[in-house]
Parts: sequence; structure tokens; C-alpha cells
Amino acid sequence: MSIRVKSVSFEDYQNTQVTAKCANFLQSAEMSKLQEGQDNIEKVEALVFEREGLRVGQTIVVYKKSLRIFKKALLLHGPLLNYHSLDSLTELLEALILYLRKKNIATLSIHPYLTNLIRNEKLENIEVDKASDVLKVFETLGFEHSLDSEQSLVVNQMFVKPIENFASSDEILAAFSPSLKRDLKKFTALNVKIEELDEHQLDQFYDILSRTAERKGFSVHPL
Repeated sequence: MSIRVKSVSFEDYQNTQVTAKCANFLQSAEMSKLQEGQDNIEKVEALVFEREGLRVGQTIVVYKKSLRIFKKALLLHGPLLNYHSLDSLTELLEALILYLRKKNIATLSIHPYLTNLIRNEKLENIEVDKASDVLKVFETLGFEHSLDSEQSLVVNQMFVKPIENFASSDEILAAFSPSLKRDLKKFTALNVKIEELDEHQLDQFYDILSRTAERKGFSVHPL
């Protein structure tokens, strides 16, 4: 039986949004509600993919206008599904393309939450082409593969530190690199403190973020 694409409420979507291994904040109902209020976004839709009544995947789709009359659909860090089942992936993407064609969408941009390259702290390659089979599926369906080097849509890097084998924070500290230990010692000497801000202090946070963005050359969303 073929895969069916169905539009659902954010509340329905939220019930299963953390079940996929690739679950993340950009593909959450909470983030969708924030995106709905942005001026550059026309609409945000929650979709689920079903086979024989069972939910096999889901995604948040962001719709934007392109060149005034055209519309584009963006899947940021999605869709949420089992990327190891390549047959299902092909069928799911074909169903999604057909669904969006009926909405007169001109372009579809997908940024899946996948790891294709792993490096260590010295930026040496540990594992490469981890998602090559998945990339081939996209290319077979006519997608063009490129990197968002400016990180204008999504953050294309993840920093991962397995901590399940550490019994205490002291053991984690002992495993840090010498340079990081020196930095921590310096920050402690400078009496650097971490403070959790309340909602009414967002202006303070946004001021620091904006000045950092100007200094380092990256963009930030409106307050």
C-alpha cells in the first residue's frame, strides 16, 4: 500500500514528534508556532506520512514566497523518519513531491538532520560518507546536493560528546583537552558567571546576541 500524506494539527503532530531518532527542535510543533509569526514566512504546515494507517514519518513544512509569484517549501532538519529504510524513503519523498505539486509549489528544499562526516577536536576525519546512500536517493529523485555554507537556513554542524561512561563531573573535566582546561581556569580566575535570564530580560540577551552577530558576521532573527 502506498504512503499517504496528511495535514494535521500541531497538537496531533506533537504527540509523536520525539519518536524518530532524528527528532530535533526545528521539526517541533513548538518551533512551528514561533515560525508562524515571522513576516518572511507565508505558512507553516504539519504533515504526517502514513502506510496502512500507521504513521511512518512526519515533517514541518515552511512555505515562503519566491520572486513574488512563486512559492517554495522548506523542510528544515526534516523530515522525521527512519533513513535506514531506503525503499520507504523513496516512496515517502515521491508522495511529498506529489502533495506539494498539488499546492503549486515551485521548489522544494530539504535539509535532513543527518550526519555525513565526523571529525575529532583536531578536525581530522574519523568517518566520512555516512549518509551516502541517502544522498543517492535524493539525487535519483532529481534533487541537487549543496552545502549551506553561510548557515542561512540551518546550522550544518553538530558537536557531540558521549558522556554515558562518565560517573561524575570531575571525570568529564579530567577528560578535557589541556587548552580547554586552561580556558576554564582563566574564566574561573576572571570570575565569569553563568546566569539564566527570565523572559522579561530578553532585551538584554538580544542586545548581546546582536552585537556578537555584528562583530562575527552572522545574521539573527528579529526579536
